[in-house]
Amino acid sequence: MDKKIKVNVVFNLIYQIVAIIIPLVTTPYLSRVLGVDNMGIQSYTLSIVSYFTLFAAFGLNDYGQREVARFRNDEEKVSKLFWELMLNRFLTSAIVLGVYGILVSTVLEANYTIYYLIMIMNILAITFDVAWFFQGLEHFKTLAVRNTIIKLLGLIAIFAFVKTENDLWIYVLINSLSLFLSAISVWMVLKKYLVKVKIQLKSIFSHFKGSFVYFIPSIAIQIYTVLDKSMIQWITNSNAQNGYYEQAERIVKVSLTVIQVTNIIMRSRMSYLFETGELDEAKSLCNTSLSFLSILMYPFVAGIILVAPEVVPIYLGEGYEESIILLQIFSFLVLFIGTSGLIGSHYMTPVGKQGTSNIVLICGSCINLILNLILIPRYEAVGAAIASITAEFFIAAMYMFNARKFIKPIEFLKIGYKHIIAAVAMFFAVYFTCKNLAMNDWLILTIKVCEGVGVYFALLFILRDKTLLHFTNKIFAKIRR
Repeated sequence: MDKKIKVNVVFNLIYQIVAIIIPLVTTPYLSRVLGVDNMGIQSYTLSIVSYFTLFAAFGLNDYGQREVARFRNDEEKVSKLFWELMLNRFLTSAIVLGVYGILVSTVLEANYTIYYLIMIMNILAITFDVAWFFQGLEHFKTLAVRNTIIKLLGLIAIFAFVKTENDLWIYVLINSLSLFLSAISVWMVLKKYLVKVKIQLKSIFSHFKGSFVYFIPSIAIQIYTVLDKSMIQWITNSNAQNGYYEQAERIVKVSLTVIQVTNIIMRSRMSYLFETGELDEAKSLCNTSLSFLSILMYPFVAGIILVAPEVVPIYLGEGYEESIILLQIFSFLVLFIGTSGLIGSHYMTPVGKQGTSNIVLICGSCINLILNLILIPRYEAVGAAIASITAEFFIAAMYMFNARKFIKPIEFLKIGYKHIIAAVAMFFAVYFTCKNLAMNDWLILTIKVCEGVGVYFALLFILRDKTLLHFTNKIFAKIRR
């Protein structure tokens, strides 16, 4: 791993740690202050606004990052590309804002109008978002520092101004304003990376086709990550069901954030390596990422299932008991999204297999939509959770099949079989040790976590796992120096 990747990993890791800590700190506070119904309202209205931000983005983030990564050594080409794509986005965002304004005033729920109006800033944040540009250049420090500061300010604002269940609009405002400030804050340093270029109107529209290829999977992803929340509300007419679902999903997303750090960083580097024909290095980096992913995701799945009965009442408070089973079901998202994310960022996107990826994602979305229609009327939020993990399993399996020439499915087992054995053994050891404990939730949770971590890593040492031994040797070598 070269120096630039290490620097990117460090800064992105710092930002992701902050991104993890803030929800960990705010969620128990907000779940108690705002209540399950208000959390459901926030989840539902955000799901509606997400459809508009999807069209405002129009697939430009992934497309832009890939194109900038390809031509990052050509300053004039990159500058021309930047302005063409931004003018492209300004056009789509203007159309989206117009349609959004009409629908807010005519069709969308009148009792939620204040939240819809505040969330206009979510669309503006997408309009001015240039994270894709810095990611393509592999300048993650610029993004990480500014986003970390803004997130910390948002954290302070939540505790300072959200005091009662009537302050939901303030919470929504803080979130939307944070997104907008994160987007515009990096514009101050753009001039360091851009030169003056002439832009033709024709060249602006030439990127619609390229970004549309990435827009299609965005629609598919939206169906099984956001539409489920809308459908829960439309079918059950229950803010509480959305609240249970939102909070359980939010806890799992913390684990997913840790898992996906490497994928975000490696996407630009893999695009560059495939573009320059350095396939051996691409394969080596992919195996390194897979090793890192494997040692984390299997114990995460087992661990979440084990600690859910204690985490939910401790973390969310009273009234969220239905989130326990949802959290346990969602734990498998760590495995499925982790796998598909690795394959997508390390192979499918870098080599331009977006068309194949689109077909897979559309099929997964159809599966999710059909299962939602079947399961939500009977099982409510639990049905939506089952539909989500089924769709994600299908996508991960299809990604693995399509990438089999670059990364064979058997390699996932070769690299991860010891992690699977250790995670399964850890699960049963903790389950049978703690199932009859008559203690308070805090003590049981502490015992489960300590025992689980100890058993898992002890077994990996006994099994002489190469990944763990490699990281351990590097740590001891640095300590000795």
